[in-house]
Amino acid sequence: MTLEEAQKTVDEWIKTYGVRYFSELTNMAVLTEEVGELARIMARTYGDQSFKAGEKTDLGDEMADVLWVLLCLANQTGVDLTEAFRKNLEKKTNRDKERHKNNPKTIKYMNPNHEHACGCEHTHEEESQYNKYEDALSKYQTNLKDDEIAEKTARLIEKHLEENNTKEVKKFLFNCIDLTTLKCTDSDTSVMKFTEKVNEFVDRYPDLKNVAAICVYPNMAEIVNDTLEADDVKIACVSGGFPSSQTFIEVKVAETAMAIHSAQTK
Repeated sequence: MTLEEAQKTVDEWIKTYGVRYFSELTNMAVLTEEVGELARIMARTYGDQSFKAGEKTDLGDEMADVLWVLLCLANQTGVDLTEAFRKNLEKKTNRDKERHKNNPKTIKYMNPNHEHACGCEHTHEEESQYNKYEDALSKYQTNLKDDEIAEKTARLIEKHLEENNTKEVKKFLFNCIDLTTLKCTDSDTSVMKFTEKVNEFVDRYPDLKNVAAICVYPNMAEIVNDTLEADDVKIACVSGGFPSSQTFIEVKVAETAMAIHSAQTK
């Protein structure tokens, strides 16, 4: 079945059995949910977690669910996936035809048959267990003690306080602030008023740069997006079941995707 045939098949099924398409935004949320379910199986199969009793384990079925919703969205938005994929493949080929071949990280960790004459000083077994997060963290000293940090911080303050105690430095620091409201009592009205203060800052203090961003819960991103008028102020959101993160990965993925969608014009 070609992509064109798949789009037609889904369209016929919707018209025959589904009554109508869900709205585009609803299907976007469904897509993130399906991707989350796919991520769960991937995490259980290839990660450190094990499957719970009764959990679905059909990776192909979850991939098909993702494809189904994507085909629905393509039909709804008038996208010809065959042509879109052709153009996308052409873009990737022109952009990346030499990029990955010349990437030392790709050669070092992703090609198990490369010559060890490269001097990399690792084994093929080490390559197969490579973890990019552990590799990134290994560049830093993470075994820290509170008293050592406090001592070093005090020395830095003593050494550099005077030279940085200037208006210009304070202006710079102000421009780095993520102005945040994460109250359990946050509402559309309170977040709107909160954002208006940032808008008013431009007129009240024309010689100062504004804060870097306004940070809110995901469901408030659209309110900030609709209210914010100040230039160069971004929208930041906590996500993933913040602050405890104790929720399903499908919920985390959907919440993050919907937050990005709500704030995407900024």
